[in-house]
Amino acid sequence: MTGIESTTANLALWRLQWETLFSLPHLLDESEMDDEEGCRLSEVEHFGDNPGNLRMFQYVPDNLPPQAPLVVVLHGCTQTAAGYDRSSGWSWLAQEHGFAVVFAQQRGENNPRRCFNWFRPSDIVRDGGEAASIRHMVTWLADRHDIDRQRIFVTGLSAGGAMANVMLSAYPDVFAAGAIIAGLPYRSAKSVHDALQVMMEGVSRSPEAWGAEVRAASPLGSLADSRIAAPWPRVAVWQGLADDVVRPSNAVEIVKQWTDVHGFGEQASEEEEAGGTKRMRWRNADGEVVIEAVAIEHLGHAVPIDAARLDLHEQPGPHFADIGLSSTLEIARFFGLVRVDPPPRDKEEGEKIDKKADQKGASRKSAAGKVGASGATVLTSALAALPSGLRSRRPRVRGRDAAPRPRPGTAPQPPSLPDESEVLPPPETMVKASAPGAERLPLVAAAVATQGEAQAVAAGVDVKGAPVHEQEMRAREIEDNDSGANGDGGVQDGGLFDRIMRMLGLSGKD
Repeated sequence: MTGIESTTANLALWRLQWETLFSLPHLLDESEMDDEEGCRLSEVEHFGDNPGNLRMFQYVPDNLPPQAPLVVVLHGCTQTAAGYDRSSGWSWLAQEHGFAVVFAQQRGENNPRRCFNWFRPSDIVRDGGEAASIRHMVTWLADRHDIDRQRIFVTGLSAGGAMANVMLSAYPDVFAAGAIIAGLPYRSAKSVHDALQVMMEGVSRSPEAWGAEVRAASPLGSLADSRIAAPWPRVAVWQGLADDVVRPSNAVEIVKQWTDVHGFGEQASEEEEAGGTKRMRWRNADGEVVIEAVAIEHLGHAVPIDAARLDLHEQPGPHFADIGLSSTLEIARFFGLVRVDPPPRDKEEGEKIDKKADQKGASRKSAAGKVGASGATVLTSALAALPSGLRSRRPRVRGRDAAPRPRPGTAPQPPSLPDESEVLPPPETMVKASAPGAERLPLVAAAVATQGEAQAVAAGVDVKGAPVHEQEMRAREIEDNDSGANGDGGVQDGGLFDRIMRMLGLSGKD
């Protein structure tokens, strides 16, 4: 067999493989996913209208002061509220600094991988679906614990980060600020088909087009053309540049979306780089940081934590990477919840950090309040200037091993079914689909790969050693008038991408 016939045969094998994996009982066990061990959260079963059919968990410190802040935390795919809290340390920080936390949790019947449905139009509109359920959780807790309505915040990872962006867009009158970790722009996808495309390849639009999506999402957008200053929420965007699940360019698009909403250009007020972490900030006329972008060189698809800091109570876990930087603490500081820098772990460790930063060539370029060509940085250029090899490194956050590279001139063996005890592929690549196991992004890339590359691609690694999504899809090398690409970053019906989706059992429609 050659060409498309060989590819189709391999796809059939892989599809059976994923269907078997997805049918394993422990993946469908609701009670096991609750992950109660060490849980500091309590569930609220009745919190008002719940059109999105979500679960609500809360942490309220015993000594919560009047008019305390509230943080809403949204997990990523396959994660739980309890597991996310245990690794991120949000409840411990709330206890220490006097604020409440709400965790929304997805149900398996809503999404087989427990992803928030950030791409489904009915779930991302104001007063509709999952967005409305999260809003009612906020109202329920705020009414019962005298929460300061001016200090309500939201954060999340991946699908949860995308849903955090939904909440900021649909309810800018509710949330004062938000932090999006490895998320997606608001209304970047309207179906499963679009979601796969955006996650794998990204989609580029003008800042004005992105901003218009946010302004159209709530009544606050109607003030844009008036003389009334709209109090849009402040936004922090965190992204690992070695992320092989959500393409890092999506972070650039999120920043473009919110800089347009706030009336900024793409040029940042200041840039700071140290130890492989680049920060860009946009300040208003009062010097307040309104938008912050944090790009981390070697971070994959994970929440950055600092497990060595015992006072933060952070623990490594699925999609949590211990890199010596606590995003929870940094985000809480961005929200204004932590105003005093805590002491370093110890003197020796502090010296190591300072030395490492010096060796990395730590630099700071500050031009607060002076946005100009001499002291400003364009985010897109800043990310593009980083070494291209960074995105080909796959940090072993979850200890996954790539399949062996096939030797030249030898036919690849069909991929074997992993043992049930092996670590499953990254769950964040999964979104709702009509057939189990049809959502794995590398499979889409594999559908247009040559037979000699099939085994490596099936493992999520290109034969050149880089993540699949960093290589141009082989479909672009096929001279086919039915390529399926359109001008706005989407995919037309009937194209090669659609045929692949159908092979995998997906219709391409939500």
